Amino acid sequence: MASPPPVSTATATATGSSHHFPNDSVLKYSHIGQTEKYVFSAFAGVVWYNAIELIVLCLTTFKRYRGCYFWSLLLASISLTTYILGFFFFFFLSMSVTPYVAVAFIVPSWCVMITGHSLVLWSRLHLVMQRPKVLRAILVMIIVNAITMQIPITVLLFGAVSAHPKVFTRGYNVMERIQLIVFAVQECIISSTYVYETIKMLRLRPPEARHRRMLLQLLVINIVILVLDVAVIGTQYAGYYPVQVMFKPVAYSIKFKLEYAILGRLIQIAKGEGLDREQVSSSVQGFQSCLSDQTATVGNGSLSSPRPPPDSPGTVQAYIEPGGIQAGLRAASGRDRVWITAFIAVLCIITLTNWDFQVSALSGIPVVGLLVIYLALTRPTKCGESPSPRRPIATGLVIRPLAFRVVVTLLAVLGVEIALFGPPGTTIVGIILTGVAKSLMWHFLLQTAEHCSWSVTAAIGTFSIVATRNPFILTSNVQAFSHLIASLLALGQVISFLPDKAKCKSALWICIAVYLVPYLFNNYSIHVAKSSVTQSSTHPIDLLRQDAKANFQALLERQSTSYAAACEEYRRRYGMEPPPGFEGWYNFAKAHQSPIIDDFDVIYERVSPFWSISGVEVTETISRLQETLNSDVCVCTFSAAEARTSCSHPHRSVDRNIQGFLNAVLADLRGLLPDIRFLVNHLDEPRVLLPPSSERPGSLNMTNYSRRPVWDTVTKPCSSADRKKVDRPKVQTFGLPFVTDHHSAIDLCRHPEYRDSHGLLISPTSFPLIEGLVPILATGSLSTMGDILYPSPAYLEPEFEYVAAKDGSWDSKHTNLYWAGSTTGAFAVKNDWQSFHRERFVKLAQNLGNGLHSYLREGKGVVNLVKSSFLNSRLFDVAFTRILQCETRYCRDQRALFRIRSWADRDEALRSRLVFDIDGNGISGRYYKLLASKSAPLKQTLLREWHDDRLLPWVHYIPVSQSMTELPEMVMYFTSEAGQKCAQEIAEQGQDWFSKAIRKEDMTIYMYRVLLELARLQDPERPANKS
Repeated sequence: MASPPPVSTATATATGSSHHFPNDSVLKYSHIGQTEKYVFSAFAGVVWYNAIELIVLCLTTFKRYRGCYFWSLLLASISLTTYILGFFFFFFLSMSVTPYVAVAFIVPSWCVMITGHSLVLWSRLHLVMQRPKVLRAILVMIIVNAITMQIPITVLLFGAVSAHPKVFTRGYNVMERIQLIVFAVQECIISSTYVYETIKMLRLRPPEARHRRMLLQLLVINIVILVLDVAVIGTQYAGYYPVQVMFKPVAYSIKFKLEYAILGRLIQIAKGEGLDREQVSSSVQGFQSCLSDQTATVGNGSLSSPRPPPDSPGTVQAYIEPGGIQAGLRAASGRDRVWITAFIAVLCIITLTNWDFQVSALSGIPVVGLLVIYLALTRPTKCGESPSPRRPIATGLVIRPLAFRVVVTLLAVLGVEIALFGPPGTTIVGIILTGVAKSLMWHFLLQTAEHCSWSVTAAIGTFSIVATRNPFILTSNVQAFSHLIASLLALGQVISFLPDKAKCKSALWICIAVYLVPYLFNNYSIHVAKSSVTQSSTHPIDLLRQDAKANFQALLERQSTSYAAACEEYRRRYGMEPPPGFEGWYNFAKAHQSPIIDDFDVIYERVSPFWSISGVEVTETISRLQETLNSDVCVCTFSAAEARTSCSHPHRSVDRNIQGFLNAVLADLRGLLPDIRFLVNHLDEPRVLLPPSSERPGSLNMTNYSRRPVWDTVTKPCSSADRKKVDRPKVQTFGLPFVTDHHSAIDLCRHPEYRDSHGLLISPTSFPLIEGLVPILATGSLSTMGDILYPSPAYLEPEFEYVAAKDGSWDSKHTNLYWAGSTTGAFAVKNDWQSFHRERFVKLAQNLGNGLHSYLREGKGVVNLVKSSFLNSRLFDVAFTRILQCETRYCRDQRALFRIRSWADRDEALRSRLVFDIDGNGISGRYYKLLASKSAPLKQTLLREWHDDRLLPWVHYIPVSQSMTELPEMVMYFTSEAGQKCAQEIAEQGQDWFSKAIRKEDMTIYMYRVLLELARLQDPERPANKS
């Protein structure tokens, strides 16, 4: 039925608003994302349609409702619908419907489905087998397996959703896989026996070609069934929960529909001459009384082939007859092109998936399946044998019933989509025009297929897809050129399928211009853009780098070299004495070669507001918040004697590695700190907004702003003077918003335009804001908020660890900008999701806005700002890998807009020279991995972090503004010949500084100083400082 899926690694940090179940409970997989909901809906629509059709066919094909075959097929078909209904309760109504109800639907349906299918196979085995002992043994096997496999899995699954699931879940995961293998082997045994007996029966016939074809068709059908079994097992062991639980009923619905094709072939075999009619009579007497009047009997025992209903799979039978598929697979000249077709198909798949072999492998599965079927059904022309005459497609007999089925299926899928996700975003006019275009396309395709091989339809479709790809959006030269080659091969294949006597056949080669002309124009535009890049000596980036280098050198030189000097500097900066234990901290920092001694302003700026209340009041506030319902903070206690930290949360069982991180960085501080209790934010988003001075004593209010605009709330601390401040760039930027002052760039008070440019300000995923003087540690915070900053636990997690062996040299990297990730950062509940920071970035990098981009161009010694719609897509390898944190309608809209790729390797970024990093729901956990690499990181953030005093823009990383208006020019510059040298230097400086100042030891030194300040704040002897 289902096994737990692997943990996702798409986002830097998990969302704080998700529901939490015990790690050993099946229930933790009941909350699926938007992608999984689409998968469920698509599969559910297919299964329900197939199930309804199967039930109708079963009730109309059989005249008498009796017999094991009829009831097994009918009940198994019905069980498909109840199985889907059970998982609908499990996935969509898990918060309102008890899981026992869902399991009560799932388990019986699964038992009936799987055992019913085996009984169907066993029942039709009577038509070809005359050995009662073997038949009885197979029936016993089915019954024994049903009892020994289904009863334990039922008990274990009910236990796995109970209040104490640990033992049950472990057994369920093992038993489920064993069960699936057992049933797959069982069905394989029955099908193999059936094939063997069928071969024996056909040997009694004259060696006619139609008997061989009949055998081949039966073998192919059973191969398809075997492939479905392998696919079911594969999805089970892949562990991707929504796919595996939904693919199983899809596979079985297909198997049940194939039963009608198999039954028709069996009856054809049974009625043929050369077989003893008495033998046939004893085999099929259980069937002859059940089939409806559509089936005629011959004598007492033999049966004729049933006439298929208009909308059944048998409607294509006319084309499967002699001269049908075999002739269709051969071109007009009579040559067999199956292998050439397969080669071109594989090449086109690889091209369309941008050489992503993971996706290509998945797309190649149907190609291989079709290839097997084609090879089985295509008889090559023997030497000296003339090809059989081609038989045209029976349009009226085949196309009309298929068209009816397609229309019904599309309407059903559309209805499900509207019910679950709302109406589509496409306009009615757009839908009508698209539908008309599709209809005309298929009309002319069928007209063409009537005069040549029907395979031309697939070839034309392939050429249309490949040749109409816009070369301006392709991310590499290899990809663009491979599209040209694939277009040529697909077009050549189309031309080769046309009859040799067709007029102006060669003139169709001009169709390659559909792709060739835009391809050549795109290459010309790229050449012009590269030759127009402003030289290094006059570019603002070069001037900003020179200024940043001087600031960094000054930072290093001003650090204190003695304890006395450090104390004096502390007094000068903050106007007060250092905290108790400061000398121990200084000695520890020096012993661990910390390059930063004095610049810890980020700590004092966040601690200083708490001086206005006494130590007793600080402790009382911590206790009050700890007792507040839904505060969502962890309470941590540091033991000085053991140098151990213990953290607890009121209702969460998983602390997101907070306790593990603190124990890792504080392990060397035994006896150096007092025992201390402190609060840590469990969510990604910041939490604390300091109230005005008049409201500070004793005030503590919590308001949930999740999925609501928060700009007006978080900018309340901004004074009128702050709002009037205007940044004066130190360097001439020619109108582009290059970051010249990092602290100013993230100051909300100075940038009212940020209101609609960052997801955290527009619709945060979780934002239970605490207004009051309460010290809470958080990994990142807005400039106007009061969280005390500490290093993110994600920075030490293996998922975000830098591994030098996975990194290549600078020269081996691609000259482009890389980023891949998910749509975290906000929750889309309205149509304003295009203003979220991640969506804006991907929209810009994929050039989806149809707007103008800004570039700097130099002419006659003067640098000017120019606008252009051109964006060199070869320099941007950017895509979403998952669409989530959105209501269903807006998830669908985002999938329709963005070019989404498959799951990206976590080290893929290290293959590019420029790597982008951007906020998610909170800070980005992958930042340090990029900083430690040999690539140059581009960083866009609105959040302050603990390292802001020591990481300098334009020296250790490349800052990007919130508007990202300068990004096209920035990427163009850093990929030019002169700019690549600058980017390499930034990458090397960042990597070197990371190994000196962002080590685990540096996090320990920082946390040591934070805890000293917190201990002083909570000192019960400390009075309030009202000055």
